[in-house]
Amino acid sequence: SRKTAAELEALDNEVDNNTRAGLRIETCGDPAVTSNRLYNNHLHGVHILNAGKGTLTTNLISENKDTGVNIETVGEGTLVKNKIHEGKDLGVLASKGGGGVFEENECWGSGQAEFRLEDSAEPSLVGNTIRNGLGCGVEANAGCKGNISDNDIFGHAVHGIAIRTGAVPLVSCNDIHD
Repeated sequence: SRKTAAELEALDNEVDNNTRAGLRIETCGDPAVTSNRLYNNHLHGVHILNAGKGTLTTNLISENKDTGVNIETVGEGTLVKNKIHEGKDLGVLASKGGGGVFEENECWGSGQAEFRLEDSAEPSLVGNTIRNGLGCGVEANAGCKGNISDNDIFGHAVHGIAIRTGAVPLVSCNDIHD
């Protein structure tokens, strides 16, 4: 029998060296993506867009040439207990109305921000460890909202959290140090 979007899953895959994204989820896609290794892709590790969804749990997303996870154009991901690290550009980008829930992830070592929020993004970042990036830990740009709370943010070359003109996220109970 044919599976619905909510029943699809990607489990224990090695996804590397793709010309664009390692995994692309869009329009009505809503897979469970668990315990995969997505690395060294030429664009994003994971790209969620055009109202796509997905639950990503315990994945290793690393060393992608652009962004570890890009969620845009009303895409909405739920990311829990993933390790997102050493992306050449950003760890996670939520933009153009993209959002979702990011809980208990470890993000480190990206070339720019570990989390960048922009263009009407409205994600919830709760209980993450965000560390040792070459840019900001969390960068909130004009038009974004969302919730940034209970995160451990440290060791960044620029700012722990940067809230730019026109950004209005709720920021509470974070431990920002070093």
